[in-house]
Amino acid sequence: MKDFNYRYFVDTGPLIDREVARKAGIGYYGKNCSIINDEYGSFIFIGYILTDMDISIDSPILENPCGECELCLKACPTGALEGPYLFNPKRCISYLTQTKDRIPYELREKMGISIYGCDICQLVCPENYGIKRPNHHEFLPNMTKGYIDLEELLFISNREFKEKYGSMAGAWRGKNILKRNAIIALGNIKDRDNLKLLETLLMDPSPMIREYAAWSILNTDLEYGRELVKEHMEEESPSLKREIENQINYYLTRMDNNY
Repeated sequence: MKDFNYRYFVDTGPLIDREVARKAGIGYYGKNCSIINDEYGSFIFIGYILTDMDISIDSPILENPCGECELCLKACPTGALEGPYLFNPKRCISYLTQTKDRIPYELREKMGISIYGCDICQLVCPENYGIKRPNHHEFLPNMTKGYIDLEELLFISNREFKEKYGSMAGAWRGKNILKRNAIIALGNIKDRDNLKLLETLLMDPSPMIREYAAWSILNTDLEYGRELVKEHMEEESPSLKREIENQINYYLTRMDNNY
């Protein structure tokens, strides 16, 4: 065999992974825009190789069994699936758990307890029932067992974070983004027992963490939270003061509208 050139990619290449997979016959697009494989469903990893080797060409799968099913569209909490095969990525919970942009209040409330990523549209998909399950031990979360201790994540050091989570895919975004997501999760749990925990975060070195801690407290208990966050506002920057005031006004307005 003559020499050939190649490069391989997962997520970081110049082409769209899902479209390459479709054209290669690996699967078809579901209405949630995920690639669905007949044997493994949509819970698959997609990578590709670019090469100048002459190889035979596979044909795309033309048949799509989705039919009239719209379970994925109806299940999406944020309405990111705006229609069949119509996806608004900036409303997707998976995107929201990774973005560094400020997350709109109404979308924070719809994130639930997601710390990294979202599989809701795949979990409800009938094509993911009765499929083959992977047996690759490299993909099993041996250290976390698939669960994250929220309190630990809030106060873990950078060194401890790298040791425990550094080898996981979500670690690339850094500790503070996952810490922010944990704060949002606590706010959506709405358990007043978490207020003391969140109160300590109003003194966190990161302005972003202080902002989301204030939101989480207000979302848990508006009356108690108003007084609490106002006590901490005096030492804040003008921009963060305005943001916290906006949060308070948002919830007060919504409370008035509910009466």
